[in-house]
Amino acid sequence: MGLAARIIWGIMGPQYARFSDMWHPAAWVNAVRWRKFQVNPRAGHHILASGVYLVIYLLLIAMVITGLGLAAIEQNMGPLNSWLGDMP
Repeated sequence: MGLAARIIWGIMGPQYARFSDMWHPAAWVNAVRWRKFQVNPRAGHHILASGVYLVIYLLLIAMVITGLGLAAIEQNMGPLNSWLGDMP
């Protein structure tokens, strides 16, 4: 439930809470290339930590999907049961 709330907040929330504020690939590349991990303070997500936030959210989503898939295969229950349940 918390992951769903964060996804909704990341799409519909204020400017500095949105996922678009977390996307800074040029800053990530420059930080690694020049080994400069100090950034100027700004409102919103920390520029370098936002990449880690995105990876964690992707891993949590993958865990939810694989868990629901296993529930369908092993226990014949859950929202993916119509696709994966009772497989021969």
